[in-house]
Amino acid sequence: MHERHPWLPYALAQRYASAYGSRIDRVLIGPEGRPATCPADLGREILPGLFEAELRHLQREEWARTAEDVLWRRSKLGLSLPEAHFQAVKAWFTAQAH
Repeated sequence: MHERHPWLPYALAQRYASAYGSRIDRVLIGPEGRPATCPADLGREILPGLFEAELRHLQREEWARTAEDVLWRRSKLGLSLPEAHFQAVKAWFTAQAH
């Protein structure tokens, strides 16, 4: 993966590889639908290591509709998450609904 996406931070690349495997290119899509070529293309970092591109992917491909869907059902990111971070993801989903 590093050869194709050398700009992706190592820890994030590791998590994406573990979570998405060969489907990683479906996650790395910028807001205009073009492949991401730099970290800025991933959109806003909603919480450490969780960018808008991944949230859009989870909505589009895995039918995530709530913060709970992302943080507990589609990943285990919510296991040790502070309440403020949960609220940030929840606010992102609320904003997408309007």
